[in-house]
Amino acid sequence: MNTKTTTAILTLAAAMALGAIGGCARTVIENPLNTNYPAGDLDGDLNYWHTLPARSAVCNDEGLHGIFLLADGEDTLGSYEARVMEAKKRGYLPEDWAEAANLSMRRGTLARSVCVICKIEGGVMMQIFGPRARFAIRELVYMQIMGDPSTEAQSITGLEFLGVISKAQDYINLTELGAKLPADEKAADGSVAAPTPEPTAGTQ
Repeated sequence: MNTKTTTAILTLAAAMALGAIGGCARTVIENPLNTNYPAGDLDGDLNYWHTLPARSAVCNDEGLHGIFLLADGEDTLGSYEARVMEAKKRGYLPEDWAEAANLSMRRGTLARSVCVICKIEGGVMMQIFGPRARFAIRELVYMQIMGDPSTEAQSITGLEFLGVISKAQDYINLTELGAKLPADEKAADGSVAAPTPEPTAGTQ
């Protein structure tokens, strides 16, 4: 192999490495959505949900707002700092979590929150170590709530975020339905059979 060929290969390898690093880089969201509108403002909620799919990444503040909408049906907290504090209190975030409001949300952060909200116990590792990001993602992929088993550190897009929240809401609804059904209409383990979710564009 001559020197020119070797140099070309090394240059290409370096470029690919830089591209891989760049692909994993966190994004700072320059114009985040308004999340501090009054609780119960239906127009505010609709604007939030309708705008999300077009966003290439969801920032932490936008994501936590959506997480509380899933959990409570409304977000009464009014600020990012209050959301972080309450999320830690409920176990949606680990106690040592400290990230900027406009930094893109990691997929693992969403996965952990959804597992806690939906009371998903997971497998042995998750039951031993808790809803850590990597275990939470694996569980949600297995349950077809989250479609891509890639790294928990990857930023989540608006379309995927919306798909995960939608499927998590379906799971909650089915769980609540199961709790209300007579015993003879439940499976042996007390659950309700759920239809296999159809793949959602952008969440695979």
